[in-house]
Amino acid sequence: PSVSDAFVQMGTISDPQGLASRIETLEPGDTRTHLTEAITAAGDILRDTEGKKHLYLLSDFRKIDITGPTTTIPLQKAFGNLQNDGVKILVMNFGLDAKKNLTVESLDLNGKFATAQRESRITISVRNNGSARVEKIPVSIWVSLPDSDGKKLRSVKLPEITINSLDPEKTWRKDIFFTPEKPGFAVIKTDLPADDLPGDNSGWLALSVQKATKVLLVDGRPSPDIPENAESY
Repeated sequence: PSVSDAFVQMGTISDPQGLASRIETLEPGDTRTHLTEAITAAGDILRDTEGKKHLYLLSDFRKIDITGPTTTIPLQKAFGNLQNDGVKILVMNFGLDAKKNLTVESLDLNGKFATAQRESRITISVRNNGSARVEKIPVSIWVSLPDSDGKKLRSVKLPEITINSLDPEKTWRKDIFFTPEKPGFAVIKTDLPADDLPGDNSGWLALSVQKATKVLLVDGRPSPDIPENAESY
């Protein structure tokens, strides 16, 4: 594979839902994955990208794809090049028997944006993708906010909540409430304890925090009389 062969090009992901639908149409195959070439192509895409760089690698990691005299050393070199370029690599091994596998499905803001000094409601969704029922699972929640000069982030931990029990293939939802201090932005992060597939145990939500605007609504019709005081209307 090369950059031109990428399933989706950088900068063109304007419809995440549509991208997810395209990925779901892909069918598994039994041919070699050319993992080294794919990782090298990903490095070419990310090399000139500014800001934080993340590569999510989802595979069942068959031995035929990662071992052998012509595979192991080039693969190690490809990973090393990514690390040298500051790319954080997150590996999800779907070849494991994931008996315990909780997934943070989503964090959703109820409303279009958050408002400073007003309570915002956020819904956390966690799905049990494992084969066993889980009980008493702690859910950690953090809020990252700009400091006083706006150059760095400070993190504040919200009260921990607990998933009392969750059966396989079921989704647990919980509303949390957060009041931003001032306009700008905030990042909500939630963490689950590590399990057989820890790569999907965290979720993030970036919030645009708007300044509160006070609006006075007057219900009624103006008085036809000549105003004599402030209450005449």
